[in-house]
Amino acid sequence: MARLTNTGTYNNAVLGQYGSKLISGTSPVTPPTGYVFVALQAIEADFVVDAAVRQNSTDFADIALRTIAKGQTVYGRWTSITGTSGDYAIAYLAPEV
Repeated sequence: MARLTNTGTYNNAVLGQYGSKLISGTSPVTPPTGYVFVALQAIEADFVVDAAVRQNSTDFADIALRTIAKGQTVYGRWTSITGTSGDYAIAYLAPEV
């Protein structure tokens, strides 16, 4: 795993440039081992978040039961995200630090 002491590597990490996962349906989606989700973008219609497990519950707002408008991106650090319908969202990955 890359060290985040390099500015370029750090910027890649916080912007989710380590890949992504497509979220749809009502099952929880988790990132690969060693990663967290750092951004969530609704892509087809408004995306309603049923549950989102924050990596550190005191540092980021709880987005559970919130609607993310199509095209909108929210940032945080989540270890699991669950939608409420068949709408689609992209969850961007970064190393777990």
